Amino acid sequence: MAPLFWQNELFEAAFREAEIDSLDALCDEGLQLCGEVITTAKTRRLVRIQLPYKLPGADGDGQLINYYVKTQVVPAFSLAPKKWLSYLLRGTPVGRESGSLRKLADMNVKVPLLVAAGASGRFPGEMKAVIITRALETHMDLEAYLSNESDPVKRKVTAECAHVLVDALHNRGFALGGARYRNFLVPKIGTESIFEVALIDQPDFARAPHKRARDQRLMSQDHGRFFLS
Repeated sequence: MAPLFWQNELFEAAFREAEIDSLDALCDEGLQLCGEVITTAKTRRLVRIQLPYKLPGADGDGQLINYYVKTQVVPAFSLAPKKWLSYLLRGTPVGRESGSLRKLADMNVKVPLLVAAGASGRFPGEMKAVIITRALETHMDLEAYLSNESDPVKRKVTAECAHVLVDALHNRGFALGGARYRNFLVPKIGTESIFEVALIDQPDFARAPHKRARDQRLMSQDHGRFFLS
């Protein structure tokens, strides 16, 4: 059985109590019965799960915490040829994402807390990967924030924080795998600080100066959808 690497024993205990503490159990179709399915794709699924977090010896049922469980199951020989080399050399996007979270955290970029991660298999055989993060309850994605916020100043300043964060990473020689507004989490009340902006869904975050132009193009497209020229 492929191992999962847990952030701490209390997180692991909560998932073990729910009998979803293995890679196979988390990648099983039945996981969607344990929580709310947020998104699905051909090989990937994101499920929000609420489980109690309890300190050893503490009374009561424990504090309920929301987690996001992202899984990817790629059947053997199922990939389009254009993806063969990437999956052979780098593995699945979900399998790579935990490394990106650690890199970003080391650079003092806000990210959701990594709870656990694991992967098994190798192309062209079946591949599985899972990453579990703790929900940032105080945040929402930038697209949703801009759709709900009516104050034009707060909208502009909060969106600008995301752009400044991308510029700061570019200045250090890095590029994002996903530079869309939906990949940024911002406080529900808005923010004036890039240190309160969190990044998610970044499996391809790396030193790649040649990809910076793509980041800027995607950010510009999203900016145009929410702000008048």
